[in-house]
Amino acid sequence: MSAGDDELLEETIRRLAELEAEEQDLVELGERVELAELENFRGRWRGVGPMRTKDGTKDVYLLWDETGQPRFHYQTTRLVWEIEDLNLQVGDEIAIVRGKDLPATGDRNPTQRFAVRIRPCKDPLPGQGEQADEIPF
Repeated sequence: MSAGDDELLEETIRRLAELEAEEQDLVELGERVELAELENFRGRWRGVGPMRTKDGTKDVYLLWDETGQPRFHYQTTRLVWEIEDLNLQVGDEIAIVRGKDLPATGDRNPTQRFAVRIRPCKDPLPGQGEQADEIPF
């Protein structure tokens, strides 16, 4: 191996460090929520976060399921319409129902329909548990 091989290896190690630093900034997505027609999801709202794709990053909806596990849902057009109309706060209870799809037409793909409702929730966020008041002495 030539001296250039050491340089190549050093560059690769630096790139790995860059990738690891980038991944620390990305949110833990959890499993994808995939709803078939007339299926539903109940859980809590975590917000909007980045998902790394081959084309860069894209925003997805972050959720917790009813067991407190992190989940995410892609931003589809009609789901975005529903979410944008709500004033969601981290921790709110959320229910998402997928309706029957609108059929494809000559110039349009089938369209997924969604309905979303929320309710404020004062329960501790998943993973935080009950937090006792701390009094510094």
